[in-house]
Amino acid sequence: MKELSLFVTKTAKELEDLERSINALRENAARALEGILAQSGSAPRANGEGSRPDEENGVKGLVDPYGTFAAEWLIPEQGRIEAMSRTMVDLFYTTLMMHPDARAVLDLLSPPELDHLKSGQVRYLATILSPDLSKPLHEKLAKETGGRHAMVGLVPSTLAEAFSLYRHELERFFSSDERRNSLLRGIIIERLANDLSWQLVAFSEIEQERARLTDEFLHLFSTAPNRRDLLKGVLDRMIQIPGVAGASVASVLDGDKIQCEVLSGLVLNGVECIRNHVPKKADKDNLARRAFEEERPILLNNLRDAPLAPAEAEEARILGIRSMAAWPLISQDGVPIDILNIYSKWPGYFHSGSQQFFWTILSRSLGSALSSLEGQPRSSGARSVSLSDNQKYRSLLQHGAVEMWYQPVVNAHTRELVKFESLARLRDGDRINAPGQFLPAFGSNQLLLLFDLGIERIRNDVTAWADIPGDFFAAPRLSINLPVEAFSSRSFMDRLQETGFSGISADCSGRPVELTLELVEAGFLDERSARSRMASLKDAGYRIALDDIGTGDSSIRRLKSLPIDEIKIDQGFVRTLDKNLDHLEFVFSLIDLASGLGIDYVLEGVETSMIYDMVAMTGGRGMLQGYAIGRPMPAGEVAAWWERWQSTPATDHPWSLPGWLVSQEIRLRYSWILCSRGAHEMIDISSLSDADRCPLSASLSALRIPDDLKRKADRLHRDFHHQIKNEVVKQRPLSHPEILSTFERVWRNYRAALIDLMPS
Repeated sequence: MKELSLFVTKTAKELEDLERSINALRENAARALEGILAQSGSAPRANGEGSRPDEENGVKGLVDPYGTFAAEWLIPEQGRIEAMSRTMVDLFYTTLMMHPDARAVLDLLSPPELDHLKSGQVRYLATILSPDLSKPLHEKLAKETGGRHAMVGLVPSTLAEAFSLYRHELERFFSSDERRNSLLRGIIIERLANDLSWQLVAFSEIEQERARLTDEFLHLFSTAPNRRDLLKGVLDRMIQIPGVAGASVASVLDGDKIQCEVLSGLVLNGVECIRNHVPKKADKDNLARRAFEEERPILLNNLRDAPLAPAEAEEARILGIRSMAAWPLISQDGVPIDILNIYSKWPGYFHSGSQQFFWTILSRSLGSALSSLEGQPRSSGARSVSLSDNQKYRSLLQHGAVEMWYQPVVNAHTRELVKFESLARLRDGDRINAPGQFLPAFGSNQLLLLFDLGIERIRNDVTAWADIPGDFFAAPRLSINLPVEAFSSRSFMDRLQETGFSGISADCSGRPVELTLELVEAGFLDERSARSRMASLKDAGYRIALDDIGTGDSSIRRLKSLPIDEIKIDQGFVRTLDKNLDHLEFVFSLIDLASGLGIDYVLEGVETSMIYDMVAMTGGRGMLQGYAIGRPMPAGEVAAWWERWQSTPATDHPWSLPGWLVSQEIRLRYSWILCSRGAHEMIDISSLSDADRCPLSASLSALRIPDDLKRKADRLHRDFHHQIKNEVVKQRPLSHPEILSTFERVWRNYRAALIDLMPS
């Protein structure tokens, strides 16, 4: 990565040198024009009137090369200008053929392509020397041309040499010292100088953009939390580099199979082996395989002569891809770990030394960042996996070693079975690998394949539940994680919508199956396209859930704009409630948000009976999931779990002191909200100001806690209601901000005192 930083510094210095060169060329052009006009003895001003040069205004004030006066002088000379343009272009390309670097670029073109290029250059010269050309249009055309020259690997010095050739030919065609010829030479020289200047500006802008993106690469290399985020972020930035049409990272499996892991932009399916998300055996001429085995970049600067299969060559023609390259990604230990493939619509894109230098350094830095992630996984993101485990997990997936395990989700109030969440597992012999182990090893295509295989397993498993008694199993409901990468694959989304009516929403026995698609990492979604896709999925019969709510502001922010049916509150806030009641307020805030939007919600992480008691009295849309209800289980164990769950007597809640505290929080929170909205007349003031009339007084005696603890809790409870009566109820109106603040203060003190009573 230090090399990449040095490249940025080197590029900045080159840009400064380029700017100085541009200024020098313009000064030379101005002096030439001034000399020509001085020889003529007089010169017209921009308004067409003759006069002596004005030292104060300088050459700029003498002739406007785009003005009406210039047009009048150029119109009669279009025949000579056209002939001069053809001669200039022939001389230019003859000179280019003598330069090894430039000739290497031109040799990439077929004879018809070279003839077309020359004809285009003649037309371009005629255009920039036409009478009706405006300065803004010339600048636009010159920058576009400079961009094309930069893309095919021509260097600025070649363009500077072209200016010298053009000037020589200009003096030959307009060799007379007559006033007309002198002025024509001055007008044309100024236009050609402008053209060169703007083309060099285009070179400069391209380098500046590449330098800007390089800074983003450096930041990403040091901050990406996991492999998938790093690769996706890098590739999405690579296709912003001028000239890059597509980029991908591929892996070599079993020595001769290629599997595209992550891609962005335009890539060739045949080369990438991404069809149907299955790795494909690649012959020895495969670009990626050669780069991996030979541990060196393989460059194809013109696909015309590339070793592509006919179908792949046709695909390249349709996509307009003209050159491609593969760079091995080398680990810090010097071992190739993956291949970086780059595609361009420009022939000769990888020809120039600076281009090769840039991509070599970038690929080295990316390989180093990837191996660093594998060696030092970051606690803030998904863990990394070693190269050997990466290949092992991908091999298991490709061989279909996928099982779906099922974890029940129940209604918070009634204990009714609402659905099962289907969770993927990879079987490696007698060992079962959980998602936390293998998901960090998967790229986009592996995740989509995992989803496809998961749906197949669900169909078979649901069929096996046909004999289990109960209304739920007559019309089972399940959820499955849908990777966010699905929204980037139009074909995958189309297929998912089509099967929603036929293959997924009903199993082979004809029983209806309701399927909820759980979306993770919603922060990466393009909101506009995702909204449309989600609406189509809902029309196809799916429900949409947003997973891990509370872990990112982007997910919460998008709840209003996306057609979500359900949210899942991250288990990190729930599973520690019995030890950290501070999380309670945040969980209730998310519940209030969901309830206000009319969205169902699932509290994950209900791992103990104590936590179950604390969250059993949440709102009517609430559902619970966790070990206290049931662990993830193979399909064959569902019947036994169902029998145990039905035969277990329902527990009266609350039974614990933390559960009783949460019950009070729910009730008082509701009262506080009514007061803050000016609806305090809906509150039963007597139950708020009198402990004996509080509905929770009776439940306190039923708690399964020691009697001395009950007495202490009852004393605190009575003191709380007494304070509410004196400091809140008697100080109406209850909606006054100061009263509300007092209400909240009394409650918080009471809650803190109750927490102190609880055993550590």
